[in-house]
Amino acid sequence: ILLFGCDVAQGAVGLSFISQFSQATGADVAASNDLTGNADLGGDWDLEVAVGSIEASMALDAQGFEGLLNSLVVANQGNNSISIYTLNGSGGFNAPSTLAVAGTAPSTVVVGDINSDGLDDILTTDETSDSISLFINDGAGGFLAPQSFATANTPVEIALADVNNDAQLDAIVLANGANSFSVLLNNGVGGFNAAQNFAVGSIPVGIGVVDVNNDGNLDVLSANLANQNVSVSFGDGTGNFSAATTTFGIGNRALDMAVGDLNGDGFADFVTANAQSRDVSVGLGNGAGGFIVSRYGLNARPDGVALGDVDGDGDLDIATSNYNNDTLGLLLNNGNGTFGAPRAFAIGSRPEEVLLADINGDGNLDAITSNTTASSLGILLGDGNGNFAAQPSLAAPFAPAGLAFGNFGPTAPPPNTAPVATTDALTMDENTVSTIAIADLLINDTDADGDPLTLTAVSNPVNGTVELDGNGNVVFTPTPDFFGDASFDYTISDGNGGEATTTVTVTVNEVIVPPPNTAPVATTD
Repeated sequence: ILLFGCDVAQGAVGLSFISQFSQATGADVAASNDLTGNADLGGDWDLEVAVGSIEASMALDAQGFEGLLNSLVVANQGNNSISIYTLNGSGGFNAPSTLAVAGTAPSTVVVGDINSDGLDDILTTDETSDSISLFINDGAGGFLAPQSFATANTPVEIALADVNNDAQLDAIVLANGANSFSVLLNNGVGGFNAAQNFAVGSIPVGIGVVDVNNDGNLDVLSANLANQNVSVSFGDGTGNFSAATTTFGIGNRALDMAVGDLNGDGFADFVTANAQSRDVSVGLGNGAGGFIVSRYGLNARPDGVALGDVDGDGDLDIATSNYNNDTLGLLLNNGNGTFGAPRAFAIGSRPEEVLLADINGDGNLDAITSNTTASSLGILLGDGNGNFAAQPSLAAPFAPAGLAFGNFGPTAPPPNTAPVATTDALTMDENTVSTIAIADLLINDTDADGDPLTLTAVSNPVNGTVELDGNGNVVFTPTPDFFGDASFDYTISDGNGGEATTTVTVTVNEVIVPPPNTAPVATTD
């Protein structure tokens, strides 16, 4: 995802934001840390900061995108498993594979590189076993048996972030049965240390891990259903957090929360989905740990909320899964953290969670919802202008809940470009042997991928014979007493399946041998 907005990635807050946005959408993200746009106004179009690998400056095609984000992961509460749906490259999904979690009742799922091998791993919150499951990517398109790590009672949400500044992802798990969040620090060997628990408000339901006071350390936001507020726990950069005494009022019966920079000021903001008051609360951060909260009515009951630029104007819009009227709700950002009138798009029966991601590789965000009671996934394809087209629902028979995107591999290697072999020419005399170093023949041959080239064969000699001498040379021997035009071919390889063949033209010069000298005969006189 390319975010063309001024100062989006500026400072610790900006980096934290694009990291969280990348985790939320499952996408690689690039953004600017300075003025963006017209050069006459001091801007440029460079995106200086990236999370993940941005492969191109334009929208990826379907084939390219399938290698970048190739799978949707669904947490199945109904049978204690996750399902992994791979993209088919045209906006649809292949039949899923299913893996059992280590605990019971998985409700949310996230992806991230836990063991720093460059591959996405999978984590779930297992509500009724008071634990999380960790699936480590085996690098071959599969996963190792899940590990289980204990949390506080009833884990319902999970975020991945580096809260102790050791460059490794930690797990921050919201536990609404214990009114707390658990911090599980990465142990550096593909797992986590024992949980440390920090109290928040009553019945926490949504979590955000961002730097809200601009001190370079990540903090934790918790949306607390019973208190109708969002509390802030300030981080000290070592994995410890302050008491959650700073709170901000929101709507009634919040069920989910998302975080991001909504007004482009470089400070973290939040949005909560408030089911009973049928609205969303938007908290705009001041960069010092405070928020100004506004509410926007939806005329629907939002259960889930996600942020993404669905209309291509460079700012984050709000999408909600509206449980009571079977729609995707949409509030388009006016560019300053205020939002327009709500819009709605039918997406299937009783949507609960919502995820924004580009599933067909056209560069536009699409929407997926988990329709738990209907045992299906709702899919809408976005057009990049804030409109969505309904697609057939995807069967998900095991009470789907949490959703995430990731690239689990094995990723197909980039297509190989065959080398180019260029013709050569040499001159020799008849009835001699020409020995040509292979390196001299290869010197004008090229490979666009930069692969080293080898000469693998010689063939098709004309008016002579050709062979490899085993010492790095090609030996050409013209037919005895022949002079004129001769030739032979050689074949090169780039070692990755690419080959090319070219011809060496040989000019054999005639050697004129004078007739043998006859000694004079002297006669007597």
